Amino acid sequence: MLQDGSLIMSELQHIGKPLHARPNGNLAGRRFGAADKYIARLLMLSFFLPMKWQVWATMAAGVYFIIRTVQLKYAAPKQNYLWALLLGSTFLLFLLAIPFTPAEYARVARKAVEHRVTLLFMPVLFAAISPMLRQTIMKQLMYFVYGCLIICAAANASFVYHLLTDENAAALTHMAYRASMHFFMDIHPTYLSMYLCVSICIMLQVHKLEIQVRPVLLNVLLYISFLFLVALGAKTPILAMLLILVHFAWAHRRVLRTYTVLFIGLIAVAVLAYAFIPFIGQRMNEMITLLSSSSKASLTDNSVAARKAIWDIDVELVKQHWLTGVGPGRISAVMEAGSHEKALPVIYEDPHNEYVYEWLCFGIAGILIFGIALILQIWRAIRFKERLNLYLLVVFCVTFFTESVLSLQRGIMLFAIFTSLLFYNCVDKNKPL
Repeated sequence: MLQDGSLIMSELQHIGKPLHARPNGNLAGRRFGAADKYIARLLMLSFFLPMKWQVWATMAAGVYFIIRTVQLKYAAPKQNYLWALLLGSTFLLFLLAIPFTPAEYARVARKAVEHRVTLLFMPVLFAAISPMLRQTIMKQLMYFVYGCLIICAAANASFVYHLLTDENAAALTHMAYRASMHFFMDIHPTYLSMYLCVSICIMLQVHKLEIQVRPVLLNVLLYISFLFLVALGAKTPILAMLLILVHFAWAHRRVLRTYTVLFIGLIAVAVLAYAFIPFIGQRMNEMITLLSSSSKASLTDNSVAARKAIWDIDVELVKQHWLTGVGPGRISAVMEAGSHEKALPVIYEDPHNEYVYEWLCFGIAGILIFGIALILQIWRAIRFKERLNLYLLVVFCVTFFTESVLSLQRGIMLFAIFTSLLFYNCVDKNKPL
């Protein structure tokens, strides 16, 4: 891996202007290199800011990297932008749907477009910026891990403090724990679980990213992240994490003894969490109750039962609108109508399934385009053994089955930034598109 100064030298030599030919060039290069790192760290830590602040911080970082790219006189190949259009195809579908949306739903459709601008902005940004800058961002990924762990630790400390000191505190239940986490961080527990999965994936690949972290510290951070993930109990992110760990073990099967401490530690964390954290057992019993009981589980007390009820609505709506969909402006209305038809005690406005969401919005064409964009990224990650990219996509693709991840800003930002960065990181390694 080239160092920052060498990368700058190579790019300037490419345009015929070596760095030493400029007055104070080396000093300026070092100063900009330091600034690049700090802006990359800001981008990673912005995920844990309030939502509006994250958007502004992300946009500011994007503008900075564009200015730096112009300064370096780097011109991205046109092919990069064509792939950016595919990566941002979901946003383009929402944009194209506006002229065909009935007037009474036009406002909702326009809001949906505004909400998803990042899905196109980020692929175009990472397509445009200098490879040196993309590598700089990759080397700061551990700051995402640090931010995630710090905010989780603070939220858990707050929960324990209120539990011990507040006489009116709710009982020690899984619902109370998740509500406390959500209130403290303003991040839905499922999305926080996705953050933790991404953090664990980064740590599993930290050496291939050439990020220097002491092995003991790395294992401790991994165990703490896994503990927080298990405590939150979001089912699909945990399932995704288990699939990733199985693949990781298989991929390293010839040197599996090297990772003995890692896997023993993870198993120990899971066992101890189940033994000593009461509400983890409550969460597991939700699934057992639904599968073993002949009576219908309560939608308000059992999230698995709620997901099953939503799935029944989703299936009916897809059968009715499989060809053309209902449009992004109407999806909440048809979900509400489906809830009323089934006389559910809770009215749902969202399919809680990203695949169904795309299908209901745009019909068969929408789900095909969405699927092709995902399959392309998975295929490239497998072909070129880009395991961090593959693991990230596994987290998203599995969670998509129970959450409309790209309907909330937290999910949009996580998906757009990381999938775009890792896709073009593959291009930076001289791998053909």
